[in-house]
Amino acid sequence: MSKDNELTEAQYREFLQRIATLANETGKQLQAEPDDAARFALVKKLVDGAQIALAVWQERRAKHGVGYMLLKEKHLVEEVFADNRPRLARCVAIPCLDEDEAEVLCNDLAESQSPTTKH
Repeated sequence: MSKDNELTEAQYREFLQRIATLANETGKQLQAEPDDAARFALVKKLVDGAQIALAVWQERRAKHGVGYMLLKEKHLVEEVFADNRPRLARCVAIPCLDEDEAEVLCNDLAESQSPTTKH
């Protein structure tokens, strides 16, 4: 990524704040589900319906206290940075306890996709 496409500190903080808010909203939806199977089904539905999906967790070691991992559509995010233009995209943020849980979620989502839709 070139220097022209890098986020300013304020933009990065705003990005982290937005994904944390999205993750908190998703967390409320997940808490309303009766069991783990229903929660995973909801996560899968939300990820399938989004153009961009992120796993988000509190990260004490991170400068701003938020860790994240891209779960879906890395190429779309790269295009946004390459163009340096805002775009509308359906985005979902899934709350996780930590990076390890995010990795497990990423693997579980990949395994749950049919062979024709798996990336």
